[in-house]
Amino acid sequence: MRVLVCTSLRPSPRTRTFCRDLGASSSIFQYYVRGKSNILSLMSYAYMNGAQKVWLVSSRHGNPGTITFYEVRSPYPTIIGSIIIKGVTLRRELGNLYPKSTRMRPLTLIPPKDDSLKDLHSLIKRSLPDDIPSKTPCTQLCIVRSAETSVELLFIESQTGLLCGPKISLSDYIWEKRS
Repeated sequence: MRVLVCTSLRPSPRTRTFCRDLGASSSIFQYYVRGKSNILSLMSYAYMNGAQKVWLVSSRHGNPGTITFYEVRSPYPTIIGSIIIKGVTLRRELGNLYPKSTRMRPLTLIPPKDDSLKDLHSLIKRSLPDDIPSKTPCTQLCIVRSAETSVELLFIESQTGLLCGPKISLSDYIWEKRS
């Protein structure tokens, strides 16, 4: 585990399912049931279990609303940034889905073809561990522009090109502090 995925306090069932789908998409993610733990306890758990990053998913009107990226450091974690979610399509809602489990496969971030998405690519790259192996078969995380104003994050199985994780439509993204 290199990225701990968890929900904010009082998540909706759809947000929990979304986090489980993220956890099942690659070997670098682990879904953690947070319960009533505060943020410091959560970061302490992540640090003690070797996580380098934390993705905290917050709900909005019963759906995943934002993902805030944290870098786990002792004694204090730092916020990398966040993405604002317009909508998600869960694994169970996808039609063209890879039938086998990709839970044990590494994740590879694919650079976008659209130059206007380079800044978002940098944010996602910074929110992932630095030492991701590039083996095949793997899960590819692609940033694509689906319409003139819509951007999506897609988890794609490398050999078949089929979706193997949730589809995330983005509204915006925010850098907390660049270094």
